[in-house]
Amino acid sequence: MPLVGYMRVSKSDGSQTTDLQRDALLAAGVNPELLYEDMASGKKEDRPQLVSCLKALRAGDTLVVWKLDRLGRDLRHLVNVVHDLNTRNVGLRVLLQSWVESSEDSVSHFLMATAGRRSQAVSKTPLTITASGFGCP
Repeated sequence: MPLVGYMRVSKSDGSQTTDLQRDALLAAGVNPELLYEDMASGKKEDRPQLVSCLKALRAGDTLVVWKLDRLGRDLRHLVNVVHDLNTRNVGLRVLLQSWVESSEDSVSHFLMATAGRRSQAVSKTPLTITASGFGCP
């Protein structure tokens, strides 16, 4: 069952890189050929590599992201993506939030909603996310 990775930084001007995310995804076992990368704000709907990544996922695959906010900061979008993954029998693994694993049970849905709310709060304090783009933990 392939692991497919998605990574994103908010700025495309070269001031941020996905190196930290890439290293973590590769260490988690994602094949380098199955990595998708966007350089755009998470609030933007136009993230072509995310769209390609989601289309490429097949039943039994697992989508791996570094942090949940890399997938989406908007709670509605995040819930919709996780619901779509679940209905397609695609797993979700979040490396820095290992307690977030998608499944059909209500506890996981609650945790996803809670994590999504936290991601929305984090978007109001972009220092952490900006620092990660510069390779800081």
